[in-house]
Amino acid sequence: MGKGPKFSLIVPVYNVSRYLRRCLDSLSVQDYDHYEVICVNDGSTDDSGDILNEYAGRSHFKVITQENRGLGGARNTGLAEATGDYIWCIDSDDWIAPDALSRICKAIEAKPEAGVVMVDLIKTYEGGRKDVMSVTRGFKPGEVLTCESLTRHLLLYEGLYAAQTRIFRADILNGFRFSQGFYEDIPLITLFAKDDFPVIHLQGEIYYYFQRPGSIMQTTDKRILDVFKQFHIVNNHLKDDPRYKVYLAHFFYYLSVITYQKSIESGDKTLIAETKKLFSEGRYDQANVWQVASELNLSMKRRLKLVYYYLRMI
Repeated sequence: MGKGPKFSLIVPVYNVSRYLRRCLDSLSVQDYDHYEVICVNDGSTDDSGDILNEYAGRSHFKVITQENRGLGGARNTGLAEATGDYIWCIDSDDWIAPDALSRICKAIEAKPEAGVVMVDLIKTYEGGRKDVMSVTRGFKPGEVLTCESLTRHLLLYEGLYAAQTRIFRADILNGFRFSQGFYEDIPLITLFAKDDFPVIHLQGEIYYYFQRPGSIMQTTDKRILDVFKQFHIVNNHLKDDPRYKVYLAHFFYYLSVITYQKSIESGDKTLIAETKKLFSEGRYDQANVWQVASELNLSMKRRLKLVYYYLRMI
């Protein structure tokens, strides 16, 4: 394929030696040649560093080693080094199709004004089972994918927050950095809400999202409280935009519900109390839950859930 836009693939690496070669091999066999792979060894203590050294001398690959700064910190190191026209964050236990970059390039060439290409996640499991997680889940048939419509759906907790689903034009990420802590993908919402650029949804099997034990999605310790910090980053960016006032309130209440449910499941009374405290501190800055339940087109189940847990947490 002829030379097109340059892609920077950022791969944070932390103690994933069991899966790392599968990821890196998928990046090395792309049928598109204009890209760089920036691997950030984020203080791994297993054999990940040795594996990365095997790839460091290969075409396209660059390896950076740093003390552990977490996923957000590793991605930020990659962002600072990236030289591509488009930037894609890829997790080191996942992998991509061999024609992923060529297909993304074709989509961009067909719509060069687009600011981001969004791909679905092909959720994969040990044993080979696969499920599709669409970036437009929650969208109604015929609903147009725009920055504003995507922002609304994300604030309604109907979209995918994962950075892996988005290949951003580099200028849109200019100045953006991931925050520390978990759920660091949530503030990416601000990139869609603050600007208005065409969004491409490229369907098909492109990104394989591997499900392994120990991910933050199964976490029930104090790390789940980071969701409040990430929410406030979004809130500070959008609170003065009247388009999103009630949607922001919904997002706060629903994230609080999910966190409260997890804290109860953990059985940790301190975690339960801290969740309620952070909820109480944050709710006064939001539209009240009754307004959210009445103004947004929510299912009856969602409305009842918000109100029920609101009353339990106050």
